[in-house]
Amino acid sequence: MPVRPSPLYDLLAGLPDPVVALAALVTLLGDPVVLLAALALGYWRAPPVAAAPRRAFATLVCLGVAAAGATLALKAAFALPRPPGAATPGFGFPSGHALGAAAAYGGAARLFDRIDRRRRVLVAGVLVAAVALSRVVLGVHYLVDVVFGTAAGLAVARSADRPRRAALLAVGCGLAALAAAGPRTAEAAAAAGAAVGAALAPRDVDPAPVPFRLLVPGLVVVGGTGLLLDGAALPAAALALAGGTVTYAVLAAPAARKNPLSVVT
Repeated sequence: MPVRPSPLYDLLAGLPDPVVALAALVTLLGDPVVLLAALALGYWRAPPVAAAPRRAFATLVCLGVAAAGATLALKAAFALPRPPGAATPGFGFPSGHALGAAAAYGGAARLFDRIDRRRRVLVAGVLVAAVALSRVVLGVHYLVDVVFGTAAGLAVARSADRPRRAALLAVGCGLAALAAAGPRTAEAAAAAGAAVGAALAPRDVDPAPVPFRLLVPGLVVVGGTGLLLDGAALPAAALALAGGTVTYAVLAAPAARKNPLSVVT
């Protein structure tokens, strides 16, 4: 069933070019590769935003992987189109940017318990709303896509408050993506692989921050692999392996001098 645009959608999608250019920048705050890189950086450095910052960021990384799987599963299940003329291919419902942003920033608002609650909820709300509205301004989603995506992302954020539970949620969402989109679908295979990598990542990590000299190479690897998963025409098995490798590597980096085969808890 086609989605009927609302007057508000027409208003947002018809804003002048400078606003559209700004929306193109804001929307990067919900881009999966950008989110993964930001969460990886937080996990590696473990800033004192929570009583157990490394555990909080590990949970957010796994929630981000779960959000990717949930997005693919829902898109395949509903198979609803994007607005006419949208430059982005694929199904439109729900918005993956809105879902991922709500899972990541909503999860941060829940887990960053050393920051004033009102402040972290306000910041998270502004970021999620900005990402969601940017997708409508860019003309790649209807309002219903971003509203549902935001709600689903917040549900993901509320589903787990520790790494092991979030990793199990990611595996469940990855399997749902495979079931809905098919095991040969590249994106679903990558999401499932990433979930397995998150579930197998080590728990016995060095509490010290990852040295700055390793951050730039690490972010290049994470970003490059993310872009590869997003655009490369590779076999599904190769994409699953790449997805699993990058999430495992992100979570295993602080444990390089310890046991690399333990499981996230």
